[in-house]
Amino acid sequence: MSGTRWGPTGGGLSSVNARCTHVTDTMRALLMDQLTEVWHEPLDDRLLLAPRSPAPILDRLLQQRAAER
Repeated sequence: MSGTRWGPTGGGLSSVNARCTHVTDTMRALLMDQLTEVWHEPLDDRLLLAPRSPAPILDRLLQQRAAER
């Protein structure tokens, strides 16, 4: 998992990498759920301001998120 998301070792991550060699599927699922929540929070905040955006990519993301809620 460390190589998948954190890139190459080094830069102070060696101690983290040493501790995270036992990553389980449950840990991966929990991380993905947490990252998804972190991703959705600003979209939800942005939806409160305005449901559409002139930027096509943001507009598409806002519309998808609005449909999920």
